[in-house]
Amino acid sequence: FYAPDGVYPEGPGYWHYGTIYHTKLLAACQTLGHPVSIPDDLKRSGVSMMHMHGPSRKPFNFSDGKAYPSGKSSAQAWIATHFNDAYQQTSVREVIERALDPKQNQLKHKTAPLTLLWLPTRPDKSESLPLNAVMHGEQSTAVFRSHWGADASWLAIKGGTPHGGHGHMD
Repeated sequence: FYAPDGVYPEGPGYWHYGTIYHTKLLAACQTLGHPVSIPDDLKRSGVSMMHMHGPSRKPFNFSDGKAYPSGKSSAQAWIATHFNDAYQQTSVREVIERALDPKQNQLKHKTAPLTLLWLPTRPDKSESLPLNAVMHGEQSTAVFRSHWGADASWLAIKGGTPHGGHGHMD
């Protein structure tokens, strides 16, 4: 599902749903000593999810998903930690720290304990992702932003096919 650039064919909402279970299985296999092959496509999916969320923290959602403000999921924490990716580590930690603020009260997801368990370390060097991304796949997308701050201008567009899962909704 994640090939070639990490865009989940059924949008960010379904990415969270499916990838949480995917990472739980991978983590369980690793913990139990079972060899698993973890594709780089999974790392790219974590990066694509960062691009898919606008400055409002609402995702560019398609395939009958809902655009609601979201925090980082346990899947994103596991991916950032497993791949030791500075971009994702920084992003996950910033969102989790904001969510833990009592005024925000946003860490409510049922996988929040796993998010905290898999919370990545703070990278030595904080980097920003590129401002623009074009991601190919069954549902190709392009995302453009002026910067990574909360007041950025942001535009996302999607191509793809209506034959994909929930694609008829678009």
